[in-house]
Amino acid sequence: LSVIERIEIVRGAASSLYGADALGGVIQIFTKRGNTQQKFSGNAELACGSRGTCKGDIAASGNLGVALWSIGLGGEESSGQNAITNPVNYDYNPDIDGYRNTYQTAMLSWRPSDDHRVTFSFFRDQQKADIDAGLGAGGGSLVSPAATHPDAGKDAERNLYDRLFTLPFLRGRQKVTIGADDYSETVLRQSNLSGNHRLTDSWTVNWQATLRDNQLTSTGYGNQYRYNTRGKEFSVHNTVSLDWGDALQSLNGDLLVGAEYRSEKVTGTVVYDEDQRDTASVLMAYRWQHGAHSVFTSGRIDHTEQYGNKPTGGFQYGYELTPNWKVAAGIATAFKAPTFNDLYYPNYANPYLLPEKSTSFEASVSHTRAFEKGRILFKTTAWHTRVRDLIVIQCDALYKCFPENVNRAKISGVNFSVDGYWQDYTSVLSLDWQHAKDETTGNTLPRRAKLHGSATFGKTWGEFYTAVNTTFSGRRFDDAMNARQMGGYGIVSFVAEWRQPVAGTTLIWFAKLNNIFDKKYELAADYQTEGRSLMTGVRGSW
Repeated sequence: LSVIERIEIVRGAASSLYGADALGGVIQIFTKRGNTQQKFSGNAELACGSRGTCKGDIAASGNLGVALWSIGLGGEESSGQNAITNPVNYDYNPDIDGYRNTYQTAMLSWRPSDDHRVTFSFFRDQQKADIDAGLGAGGGSLVSPAATHPDAGKDAERNLYDRLFTLPFLRGRQKVTIGADDYSETVLRQSNLSGNHRLTDSWTVNWQATLRDNQLTSTGYGNQYRYNTRGKEFSVHNTVSLDWGDALQSLNGDLLVGAEYRSEKVTGTVVYDEDQRDTASVLMAYRWQHGAHSVFTSGRIDHTEQYGNKPTGGFQYGYELTPNWKVAAGIATAFKAPTFNDLYYPNYANPYLLPEKSTSFEASVSHTRAFEKGRILFKTTAWHTRVRDLIVIQCDALYKCFPENVNRAKISGVNFSVDGYWQDYTSVLSLDWQHAKDETTGNTLPRRAKLHGSATFGKTWGEFYTAVNTTFSGRRFDDAMNARQMGGYGIVSFVAEWRQPVAGTTLIWFAKLNNIFDKKYELAADYQTEGRSLMTGVRGSW
C-alpha cells in the first residue's frame, strides 16, 4: 500500500476498452509518481501480530524539477496455519503452511515541459507459500517433526514469537508437521516505459511498452514443476477533442482511437500443446456531454491466433434529473479467452475450453445530499448478464478439480450502497443480491452467494480514530454440480488508530483485531480462512 497512489474501479463489462478478461469490471492500481509539491517525502510501516506474522515497508518520492522519482520495498512473513482441514481431501496434510512475500519498485518520470512526460517504472514481487500437496487421499501417517522436518527449529522459534507478540487467546493451535512442506513460489518482474504528449490544445497521444516475466516453481507428489510466462504489450492511444463549430456545438466531445498488441509465451517443465498467443487490437470510443445528458460509447476488435476476431462494444447514457439526482443505463459485450493453465496444465486442464462471451445490461439511480457538516451518497444499481461458455471449476469426490464451460449462464442482481460522512462520523455500506444460474442445468453457479455485503462505521475522537467493519455472505456451492455446499458467514473486525505529530513526522499507532468472534468459514471448500487475529504497529510519513 505504501507505493500505491490510488485505485480506480470500473464496474460492468469493459472489454471494448480494456480487452479480454474484462467481463465483470476492471480494478486499476496506480503507483506513486513522486510528489510534485515537495523535494522529498516518505512513509514507512512496521506491524506484527498473531501466528508469527510481521510486515514492513518503506517508500520515498521526490521532485527534481524536470523529474519525479519514487522507490519502495517491503515484505511480509507469517508462520501461517494449516491450509486444508478436511482429512478426506486428496491434498490433505495436517501441517502449518506459512508464507513470505517481498517486493521492490522504482519509478522515474521526466517532464521537459507541461505538455510532455516520459516515465519508466520497474516492479518485482516474490511470493513463496507452503501448500498442502503430496500425501494423497486420506492423508498419511504422522511422523516426528524434530526427526524429519528441516524447519523444525524455525517452528520452535515461531512458537516463541507467538508467545511474545500474541495475546494468549489469539495464539495459533498446536503445530503438527509431516515431512517437508511442499511450496509454491512466484517471481513477477515488470518493466514499463510510457509517454504522455499533448501535441495541440485538442490532441493528446499516450503510448506504452511493457515487458512482463512471471516465473512459477511448485512442488507436489514428489515432483518439482517450473513455468515461465513472458509477455510483451504495446499500445498507442490518441485522444482528440472534437469541435464541430457553433452550429453543431452541442455535439462536441472527446474521441479516442487506439491500437494495441500483446504477446504471451510460456515455457517450463511440461510442454504445452500451444505455448504462444498473440493478440492485435484496435479500439475507438467517444464521450459526449451536453447539459444534463452524457453518453459514452466504445467499440473494439481483438484478433487472436487461437480464436480469430472477437468484436466487443458498449453504450452508456446518463441523465441528471436534478443537481442531486442522476439516472444511467447501458449495455456492453465482453469476452475472455481461457488461460494457458486452463487449457493445458497437467492433471487440471481442459484443452477443449471455449472463450467466454457475455452481454450485460445495467441501470442505476443515485442521489447526493449535502449537509452543513457532511455529505451522503445513495446509489442503487441493477444488472442482468448472460454469458455463453462461462468457465467454472468442477471438482470430483476427492476434490481434484478441472475447468469446464457452462453452455448458458445468467447473472442478475441489485446493489445498494451508501457512502457518507457527518462531522466526525463516516459510514460505507454495500449490499448485493444476485441470482446466478446455469440455464442448462438450473444449478447455482459456483461460489456465488445470493446475498453478500459489508458495512464500515468509523468515528474520529481528536487524535484517535476507531472503526468497526462487518462482512457477510449467504451460503454458496463450491462446485458446478451443487454437490458441495459452503455455509454463510458474518465477520466483524475492529481498528483503532492514534495520530501523533513528532518533529515534522506524523506517526500513527494502530491495532487491528480481525474476525473478533473467531468465525469458522470457507471461501473455497476445505481451505481454512484465518480465525481471530491481532496486528499492531506504527506507520509514519514525513
